[in-house]
Amino acid sequence: MFFFITSFLIVFSICLIGITNSSTVIVTNKSPVSYSSYSSLTFDWDGCLDYCVNDEMCMVIFNNGSDTTCQLFKIGDLQSVKRRYSSEVKVAFKLNRDNSSTCPANDTLSGGGYVLGYNDTLRRQSYHGYSINYDPDNLMWNFNSTGLFNAALVTQEEAVSNCSARWSGVLSGIETPEEFQAVTEIAKNNVYESLVKYYESAAWIDGVRKPECVGNPTCSGLSAFTFSDPTLSSEPTGFLWNSNQPDGTTKDCLMFKINSDKSYGIDDELCTMRNSTISKIRLAGYLCGEVPKIR
Repeated sequence: MFFFITSFLIVFSICLIGITNSSTVIVTNKSPVSYSSYSSLTFDWDGCLDYCVNDEMCMVIFNNGSDTTCQLFKIGDLQSVKRRYSSEVKVAFKLNRDNSSTCPANDTLSGGGYVLGYNDTLRRQSYHGYSINYDPDNLMWNFNSTGLFNAALVTQEEAVSNCSARWSGVLSGIETPEEFQAVTEIAKNNVYESLVKYYESAAWIDGVRKPECVGNPTCSGLSAFTFSDPTLSSEPTGFLWNSNQPDGTTKDCLMFKINSDKSYGIDDELCTMRNSTISKIRLAGYLCGEVPKIR
């Protein structure tokens, strides 16, 4: 006599469309893997969900089966979560809405979110953002937090140094088209777009031409550059090039540019460029990303 035992693994996933004016909330079975800190809330799951929805800085909430507590992770607190096959363990994370009226087919999606605010100390607008990328090999979702669009008329090397010294960060790459769109919103809200009637505006981002690709026209596209952003994947899709770019063959670096027609795109320019050395572009600053802290 033969006995066959079949086990079924059920993944619990709920999408809440339109729960806020700007966000969709995905609830699914995961638990935190890498993080730096969190806040403990003394609510049941519904109360925790409501709290996160109304807290702009809330990125993820986690419940391990408790009826009375949950953990809240704000933007920058969490690096990754992993799939769990238990209905008792769940997380909820927020994504920017894409004007869709339907839920995604499953939770293996990428995206991101951001909060625009005002820094009273610096007297300028602040930006806190994140992108989410699914790793199917490890059944993990990785969260990359990005910081401020910082005003500084500096070379690329000076931007790297300032980002590290002032913000404990690195120049940020742009992982996804959603993250690219978030950067455009920073530019619009900081009125950089209004300056293009005088000159094109730009900001340094991560990306330096590889030594073997300097003077080598056979190197092309993103593969010609090396990156320092530790959270950037091996094949990012957020570097949306301007037409016929990149076109340099010298030691050049990548920048996010607002073009004269108010379109946006990635371009390459000399890493040593300053406003005083080129007339058609004005540097608005650099995109500085927070380095995730692993606990």
